[in-house]
Order: sequence, then C-alpha cells, then structure tokens
Amino acid sequence: MLTDWRVTVAAAIFCMGLLITCIETNAQSMPKDVAARTEIYAIPSLTISDQQFLTGDANGKPVTVAGRFRIAQGGGKLPAVVLMHGSSGVGAGMDPWVRHFNTMGISTFVIDGFRASGT
Repeated sequence: MLTDWRVTVAAAIFCMGLLITCIETNAQSMPKDVAARTEIYAIPSLTISDQQFLTGDANGKPVTVAGRFRIAQGGGKLPAVVLMHGSSGVGAGMDPWVRHFNTMGISTFVIDGFRASGT
C-alpha cells in the first residue's frame, strides 16, 4: 500500500514538471512582433481653436483621448516610440509599424486622437 502512494506522488510530480516545461516552451515561442502586454490609457486634453492656441488661451472644451501602450517582449528598461495617426485616424496601416517596432524590442504608444469622448 505504501508503494502505491509513492508511485502516485512520483507520477504527480512528473506530470507537474512536464506541464511547467510545456508552459515555458509555449511562452518562449511567442513571435517577437506580438506585444508582451497591452495597456489602454486615457489622456485628458482640451479642444481649442488655432487662435486660442496661439494666444495661450486654455479655456477650451475638455476631452479625453485614448492611447494604447504595447509593451515589447524583453526585460528591464525598454525603449518606446510614440505614434500618432494622420487625418484618416488609426487604421490598418498603423499595425505593421507597431509589429515592426515590437520585433526590434521597442514598445509602442499609439495615440488615437479621433476617439475622444466629450467631443
């Protein structure tokens, strides 16, 4: 009876070790262009006219724009690039840049100025 218990414990330990090895192997095989983590940030801002900007008048309409921070794979301090869309907004053309920088180990922060709440 004691031998059956030892065999069961040994089998359980073996299975746990195998499971942990498989998890580590899958985590290490993740493509480098995939961000390790993605975070969404709200950025308070103001909508002001050109004249208000030029004169320093900060009495604009409060808005909140969003930014998506994709942290590249790697450890320690990582460089980051801030990307801002053009007049067509954040579209499919932004993703290749994000993946390219993430592959190089550079995190990206994409600001989406068109999805402002309160506008």
